[in-house]
Amino acid sequence: MTRGVLARGRDGEPIWIDLVDPGPDELAAAARELGMDPPAHDAGDDATLPRLRRAPVGVSLALVGVSPDERLREVRCHVAGGRLLTVRAAAGPSLDGLDPSPGPSTAGRALAVLVDRLVTSLVEHTDDVAAAVGDLGLGRDRGDLARIRRALSSLRRVVVLQQDVIGRLASEDDVVDDAAARHLRDAYGRMGQLGTELEATREALHDAAADRENDVVRRLTLIAVIFLPLTFLTGFFGQNFPWLVEHIGGVWWFVALGLVLPTLAVGALLLVLRRSGWV
Repeated sequence: MTRGVLARGRDGEPIWIDLVDPGPDELAAAARELGMDPPAHDAGDDATLPRLRRAPVGVSLALVGVSPDERLREVRCHVAGGRLLTVRAAAGPSLDGLDPSPGPSTAGRALAVLVDRLVTSLVEHTDDVAAAVGDLGLGRDRGDLARIRRALSSLRRVVVLQQDVIGRLASEDDVVDDAAARHLRDAYGRMGQLGTELEATREALHDAAADRENDVVRRLTLIAVIFLPLTFLTGFFGQNFPWLVEHIGGVWWFVALGLVLPTLAVGALLLVLRRSGWV
């Protein structure tokens, strides 16, 4: 378990405590230090679904960011009495680099800082997914189409839900002040733009998948067309007409009809296809 105070008030009292993979005792101790009731111990759950609910005192919400292993992970937030407690899994989104001093002066502004960090991680992850889709479309990388499609679907779902949560959070007057609300509205707008970018990426992925399917069909069709003259010649000379049986024999007939003629037929077919622009 890692525990850190990420923000303090003017009186030096902690405003924001962040816990990484805490046990029940550590969670309860941090809550007491902030003067709030201990939240439920669910740090190990990784549902990655943004949500917000009113608690008897304050609010509890789950926000989603991207962890160092490039997976979507939750950060559970509990706000009460002007204090913020965040709980992350061991592989949760990184909050490294946040300066606890002077830091945000209220729980609402601490939430705004956290939201900005998580939204930035989603934007960077979206850029990575878009780059992977672009490589597929340009044929530079065959890639794992199913994996990219699953990642894009999960990301779109998170963005839609998290935009709604951020919008609702900005309207919680007893949790965020005016300055924090402005930052949250900016984050809400960024999530909207992110949703638009994801929709464009989804369409690009659809086009890349269609191009790949068309390429597979073209290759299979070409193989089938190449075997058409071979199938015809095999069927014709395999009919065992009496004249053929009586007059065709010997090694030269085998070379001429069994090797040279099929090779010329396939060559002529490929020449016609190339001049037609099909291959």
